[in-house]
Amino acid sequence: MSHQAADRVTSQRNVWLAAAVVFVLGAGLNVAWAAQRTLWLDESASVISATRSWAALAELVRHIDVVHAAYYAVLHVWFDLVGYSPLALRVPSAVAAAAAAALLVPLGARLLSARAGVLAAIVFLATPAVLLAATNGRSQALEMLAAVAASLLVLVAVDPSTARKRWHTAAAWAGYAVVAYAGVLLDLWIVFLIAAHALTVLLLWWRRGRSGNRAALIGLGVIVIVAVFSAPFAVLAAGQSGQIGWLKAPTVSSGFRTVFRDASFLLPLVQQSPRWPTVAAIISWLLAIVGIVRMLRTHRPHPSLGLLIPWFVVPPLGLLVVTVLVSPTFTDRYLAMSVPALSLLVAAGLDALMHRRLTAIVAVIGLVLLLVLGGSAWKQVRWGIPVTADFHAVADEIRTERLADRTDRAGIIYGTMARPPTQLRVDYPQQLQGVTDLGRTPAPPADGFWPAHGDVGAAVGRSDSVDVVWYVGQTDSPEVRLVTQAILGHGYRPAETNTYGGVTLIEFRTAP
Repeated sequence: MSHQAADRVTSQRNVWLAAAVVFVLGAGLNVAWAAQRTLWLDESASVISATRSWAALAELVRHIDVVHAAYYAVLHVWFDLVGYSPLALRVPSAVAAAAAAALLVPLGARLLSARAGVLAAIVFLATPAVLLAATNGRSQALEMLAAVAASLLVLVAVDPSTARKRWHTAAAWAGYAVVAYAGVLLDLWIVFLIAAHALTVLLLWWRRGRSGNRAALIGLGVIVIVAVFSAPFAVLAAGQSGQIGWLKAPTVSSGFRTVFRDASFLLPLVQQSPRWPTVAAIISWLLAIVGIVRMLRTHRPHPSLGLLIPWFVVPPLGLLVVTVLVSPTFTDRYLAMSVPALSLLVAAGLDALMHRRLTAIVAVIGLVLLLVLGGSAWKQVRWGIPVTADFHAVADEIRTERLADRTDRAGIIYGTMARPPTQLRVDYPQQLQGVTDLGRTPAPPADGFWPAHGDVGAAVGRSDSVDVVWYVGQTDSPEVRLVTQAILGHGYRPAETNTYGGVTLIEFRTAP
């Protein structure tokens, strides 16, 4: 082996060693206290779906949520192995986000440099949208992983050095087909990332001329095959598009904010001032612009831009086209696939500034600021004030009281709320062990997530069978006063009242 070849092998080993370190650190960072924030309604849908039998899950997705069927299947297998808990729900997302960060190291090394790859992974792990996705029992983190893995496989497949060994090229394109199709099953709109990859292949074809004919034709052929196999799934999903009927078409200003700030830097599940996401967006985009300018000046055009710009631009444009021609589909949730591209552009800017001593200081300051903002976001997604009912706090309060006196017979009444109050028992069954549902809420329907609401009056009538009753209801509802009066008439006294993000929890105990 020549010295040059040996150096290349050593360099590749170092890159993958760095990727392994990033994965371990990222997984630990993401898993730590991941279950602290309350589960939100969409996560409850994940729990309800993945804890059904396989036959019941198949029946559910035949009616609704077929777009998330693959994700529910992944969770189902995972829950079969470890059981359900809020932490178990979020661990796959935490690991997927760490894996995506790890793959950014070799991807960045191929595009720019090994240092840029490590910087991209660091920036990615500090990006608020990634921190949120890593603690969210939905598919966004897995979508990010699929986007990074597919993009890396594209680069490997079209690399001239890979082409010298045809089986390497075949393996890369086969891997791409599998990963891209899996990505579509996780999120239908990854078809726009596949379209971006097609544009990347065309740009490389144009850059290399006739020497790239064979590689480009193979790549485009594989992409067409993936698109063809994705078509039946797209047809099924289109038949259930009423699920996103709540989305509205964006204005010019809201669309701009979504792409350049909200998709990467907003934390929509916790209360947050728009100031810090805006600051993070400004710093990131200034660095990204530096990276783009550097790549344009170094090569005209730099081959990295042929991947990164389509990766970031095509998905939002595709969603806008669907919004205009079919129905509104444009939202920051569907742009998770583009977040890694921005991290790579920011890393390109940091890497460009580090080539000179004076500008390196600017790069270090920019990176430190992003890490500080990322640290704040890491804390917020765990201990920030949720924008929805805080059922985590409700469940902890009930569990604490139950541990204080296990001999009490306990019951719970789910009041009328804007969102299903039985989300409490779905998300936190362990905390409610031994607590009787006095409303006798039926099982969820085969074609939906939430059962019919139990009769509150009948639930109050059954309160005589227990020593302590918890009422869970909406804070501003007149039902709170009516239920209180009714339970007092059954010989109870109010022991404690707490409010957690719009949900009121009242503890009633039998009068001495």
